[in-house]
Amino acid sequence: VESKWLMVVQHEQYKQGVLVEQCENEDAPCKFDNLLPLGVKSRCKQHFVYRSLVVLVDGVMHERMVRLPNACKCSLRDMRRS
Repeated sequence: VESKWLMVVQHEQYKQGVLVEQCENEDAPCKFDNLLPLGVKSRCKQHFVYRSLVVLVDGVMHERMVRLPNACKCSLRDMRRS
């Protein structure tokens, strides 16, 4: 949330798993861009979720909301209506 790196705690008492999906080519055209109607453009966009995780801050464990990349989505724009 604060745009800082955090150390996620992994311990017998705190077993935390997350799934991360990061766009390889953010802002690039989507895979099937060539199949779209004329005037419609696509772009890959990174989307995020917030998860509550136990993290280490200054040697002390805290529960914090952590922003994680979770999906790469295709965004469409109709250039004919711009």
